[in-house]
Amino acid sequence: MGPTSMPSVPLMVGCGVSCTALFILLLIYAAFWRYIRSERSIILVNFCFSILASNLLILLGQSQTLNKGLCTVTAAFLHFFFLASFCWVLTEAWQSYLAVIGKTRSRIIRKRFLCLGWGKYTHT
Repeated sequence: MGPTSMPSVPLMVGCGVSCTALFILLLIYAAFWRYIRSERSIILVNFCFSILASNLLILLGQSQTLNKGLCTVTAAFLHFFFLASFCWVLTEAWQSYLAVIGKTRSRIIRKRFLCLGWGKYTHT
């Protein structure tokens, strides 16, 4: 997309539909949180937040190509949220693996799930 061209309509529609569905999902989780709270739910909600943030950045940032600094910041945050999305998928796989082998999890493991999902390195 050049600096003078219009934003892509299919991209705007796709990201808009995705944002709407993710927002509805987060509202449903917020409404029923006391009944469905689990490690898997925490991972899913954080994954939804990372996807929602990246979609919103795509929608809002695609017209910010004229300002080089703002474009750079938008690109950096897009990279962060896309990488966080992959990390949340990895975290979900790790949580599923631990559930299959029947290993009991402690509070430290739950904190590591959050650190892994958002990309913070911990060695404790």
